[in-house]
Amino acid sequence: MSFHQCEDEIRAAYAALTVTMRRIGRDSKARPVLPDPEDVDLLMKQAACRCGAMVAAAVKRAKRRMVLEHLAASRLDITPTVALHCAQRLLGRGIDMRATLAAFVTPGRTAADKSPVTAEDLRELEHELAERLAALSASTWTAKEEIARAWRNSPERKAILADWAAQRAAIRRNDSDSSRWAGKRTVDTPPG
Repeated sequence: MSFHQCEDEIRAAYAALTVTMRRIGRDSKARPVLPDPEDVDLLMKQAACRCGAMVAAAVKRAKRRMVLEHLAASRLDITPTVALHCAQRLLGRGIDMRATLAAFVTPGRTAADKSPVTAEDLRELEHELAERLAALSASTWTAKEEIARAWRNSPERKAILADWAAQRAAIRRNDSDSSRWAGKRTVDTPPG
């Protein structure tokens, strides 16, 4: 489940990037409004950064889901604190306490009711989970590459880039026509 949800979230990030690209070159009424090339570059860099952040967040959520699902499926007495520490060791970073509370809270249980789970109990579980996380990392890396490649080759992206090129060509033609007429005098224009 975690992997497929992650793939969907990665595709959504690239869909958002495509929408941003479309908005850069067209207004809400689909009229051409392509900004200067420097502005387009800046807007695209910002959009690409947002896309990258969304992709990275999707992968982090998938890893968190995998850890929490695996811990929940175990027969061990996992508390939110045990889950937090386990995730910290496996992921090398903390996770949201709300996620562990949602998965592992026991109504009425207090901090005095410690989990009997020992480090030895968790060692085997964490080893197995580390192998699964490594496989998930490899799968998500491959998925990210494939989705990015499909986006780069997508007809919609190519159509947007072609539209931008056509808009730039029209701007150059207009600029060229304007400069040709700027230095010419008509018959009615007195010399000057």
